Amino acid sequence: MADRQYLFEYYFEGDAYGLTVVAENIEEAGRKVRRMSTAEYKGEIAATIALRAPGWWRRLIGQQ
Repeated sequence: MADRQYLFEYYFEGDAYGLTVVAENIEEAGRKVRRMSTAEYKGEIAATIALRAPGWWRRLIGQQ
């Protein structure tokens, strides 16, 4: 089954925040959110770079 994105919302100091979780179903997404309390700090993200797969790869997997 293909992974789907699920949106969770939480409140912190009076403000609402959204969190996207990728999972096969809502039950798995809920389990992932509950496990976040055991997360460990790994560092600050300085930048993100969006990459696009080469055309031959997209054709191979059937995407345009």
